Amino acid sequence: MDNFAASDQFIKSLLFAFLFSAVLIALLQLTNLIEPDHLVGREGVAWLIAMAVCGIEPVLRHYGILKGSIESRVAELTKASVLGRVIGAPAGCLFAWAITIVGS
Repeated sequence: MDNFAASDQFIKSLLFAFLFSAVLIALLQLTNLIEPDHLVGREGVAWLIAMAVCGIEPVLRHYGILKGSIESRVAELTKASVLGRVIGAPAGCLFAWAITIVGS
């Protein structure tokens, strides 16, 4: 395995989680299911759900509950993937929330 595999996995996971959570929160805000003014209420719960959904998948693949490639069983790549997703998901949520606040 090359030296950049873990950092590549981190960047890919960060970007995936950022885009996934930003689109999810933006759609929920556009359909008025959550209000950007009430950050602690439904918006905070949606952020936690986005983080959990993004972060749990690599862990499930690592333990063999979900099928994955052999790279998903390498502990370093699993750590990089989970860390990237746990950082990227709230960043995407914050981005979608800030765009909504600035746009209104």
